[in-house]
Amino acid sequence: MVKATARERKVIAVGAVIAVCVLAYYAVTLLPSGDDLSQAVEIKKKMLLKQRETLAREGTYKTRLEQYEKVLKQHATRLLPGDSANVAGAELQKILTELAEQSSVESLRKTSCQRKKPRTGFKRYPCASTPTALRSSWYS
Repeated sequence: MVKATARERKVIAVGAVIAVCVLAYYAVTLLPSGDDLSQAVEIKKKMLLKQRETLAREGTYKTRLEQYEKVLKQHATRLLPGDSANVAGAELQKILTELAEQSSVESLRKTSCQRKKPRTGFKRYPCASTPTALRSSWYS
């Protein structure tokens, strides 16, 4: 085996010192300090408490959800049936025709108008109906 010269030993020693310094730097910067860990634990404790409170109020949320669903179903019964504008428009024409017949009014012209979207978020299906004559025994 060949013995290392003094110069080679110095180069190896300097290289070892540099390697130790680099490792120490990364160990200090990458490993979190105790303060950072304690803050992280406190934040997680607060989040856990909030989640427990939310879970404790689960029953309240369920009853509130059921109430909202019930009100939504009640409001949905007042809407026109149909998944598309054409179906809802035809249903509206049918309702207007029935209403005109109940009122003894004859409608000769029925026109579906352009669909409009109001500010409330519901869709409007306007249609025009022109009453032309009263059907009554007095006018016959």
